[in-house]
Amino acid sequence: MKIKKHKMIFVNCIVVGIISIVFLFVLLLNHCLEPYYRPNKEKIEKYFRRDKEKLVLIKDYFSDNPIATYISSLDFKSKNYSKLIKEENVLLAFNYLFKNGYTEVGKQGNTIYFLKWTRGSNLGIGIIYLINNEIQPELKYITKLDALSESGWYFYESDYIKWKTQ
Repeated sequence: MKIKKHKMIFVNCIVVGIISIVFLFVLLLNHCLEPYYRPNKEKIEKYFRRDKEKLVLIKDYFSDNPIATYISSLDFKSKNYSKLIKEENVLLAFNYLFKNGYTEVGKQGNTIYFLKWTRGSNLGIGIIYLINNEIQPELKYITKLDALSESGWYFYESDYIKWKTQ
């Protein structure tokens, strides 16, 4: 009887292990874990190429707006932005970006930013568009800024702790 019990426990462990591996594989195939991985410049470039049309629409929308502002994905879900943003294609672009993992989009002075990945208020990675390339970006705590494949567009990292020590 003891041997049967140990065999059953062993078989159950194997079954649970296989199910766990299959579940993890399905999550990876469907990109469900992507928001938890810190993207590098190559990954951000891939997002940029995929989302370029929507990014340009929102860049144009913010470029025409002289006021510094931002929209977070949580605000967008909970508030009715159709009263503020009259262009349907811009609303659809915001909706697309927020459904595809962007957490905040905004403008600060010369800088239009698309926050793709964040860990609290101290760490963020995303895409920046500089309205005027002659002026430095005005986003806080930037520690890394690399050009993307299109002129005026950049990969950025902001890290308060690293910025403070530099």
